[in-house]
Amino acid sequence: PFDAWNNIQILSAQEAARSYCDLYIYNEFVARVEKCKDEATREVLSQLHELMGYYILEKDVVLRDLRYIRMEDTPYIKEKIKKLCKDLKDQMVGIIDAIAIPDSLLGSAIGAYDGDIYRRFTDAIKNAPGCFDKPFYWKDIHN
Repeated sequence: PFDAWNNIQILSAQEAARSYCDLYIYNEFVARVEKCKDEATREVLSQLHELMGYYILEKDVVLRDLRYIRMEDTPYIKEKIKKLCKDLKDQMVGIIDAIAIPDSLLGSAIGAYDGDIYRRFTDAIKNAPGCFDKPFYWKDIHN
């Protein structure tokens, strides 16, 4: 019984830690948005903050399990996320640039800072393992 209790508590502790981190980051985000002096930047950050909140709600299974979020609320949350993404789409390049994720870490063929989408995309395809090899089912088709 003791081992079973401990094993169950590990899952609860992980969820509690994750929730605490989410809450801490969410509250810090609020504090930073409130300190922002530029009105346009504050508006974008507020929308990004709201998106973060809805994303946390959508992904948090524990809140659903404990019935803090009803299943009927899920479509509303998803719609809010879609709307916020649509509202923020014109700002995304600036947001990503402000976060300054290096291209090597981002690992996106189409999201690189230099904007050379087509060359990067074709290079990614050409460098994919087995890109120019015959498929594994080649012999089955041609025998």
